[in-house]
Amino acid sequence: MKQIKLLWEHQEKQHELTKTLKSLKQIKEDDKLENVQVELKQLEYDLITNKTQLEMKKIEIERSERKLKIINDNLGQTTQRLYSGDITDSKELIEIHKEEERLREQCDLIEEEIYLNLEKIDAYDEIIKLKQKEYTRSSENVSFLHREHIDQTTKLKEKCKELRTKLQQLNSKIEPDFIKKYNAISKMKHRAVVKVKNKSCTGCHMNIPLSTISRLKKDEVVCYCDNCGRILLYSKEPE
Repeated sequence: MKQIKLLWEHQEKQHELTKTLKSLKQIKEDDKLENVQVELKQLEYDLITNKTQLEMKKIEIERSERKLKIINDNLGQTTQRLYSGDITDSKELIEIHKEEERLREQCDLIEEEIYLNLEKIDAYDEIIKLKQKEYTRSSENVSFLHREHIDQTTKLKEKCKELRTKLQQLNSKIEPDFIKKYNAISKMKHRAVVKVKNKSCTGCHMNIPLSTISRLKKDEVVCYCDNCGRILLYSKEPE
């Protein structure tokens, strides 16, 4: 029964290899890491956009402040002319007064614009802080998933290498005729070699004749299930 046991071991290692290769393929096809990387890139883009908008608002405020200074200087000069007493012509005084009002309105508008931009800067600061936290978490998640992906892939590849080595060793011990019979049945059945338990084939669960069981216990011959055609291996496990 040594050859049949070797075939059984070969079969189990082959199935284990198939499962390991399937797991390796699933890891390669898993888009979890890719999705998190896309999310990280989007967060990075949002951060850059928000920081750019923040800097633009700061530049706008600087421009507004320079403009406000010029208008305030003009307003001071206009007010000084208006109340200096040097101008006595009523029409000219009215025009200067109108100019003063116009400059004051411009100052108010610019100050309101500066105030609104300051509020936007505060809002951008809060958004950037939140986005930065999200970016940090997402970056850590990407690093974790990347390490996990590498670890799992490495372990599975090592396992595949070990299983292939074991299969080569088993193949060198199994006689060619047994391999041919095994391969022929494997093309039709998921498991070519099955154990006999409780006097039944564990492949199709049909009863096995006592004469066949007797041969399985003694002879180094290949016995097949009369129903499903699988190679039988006698199991010494208690019934």
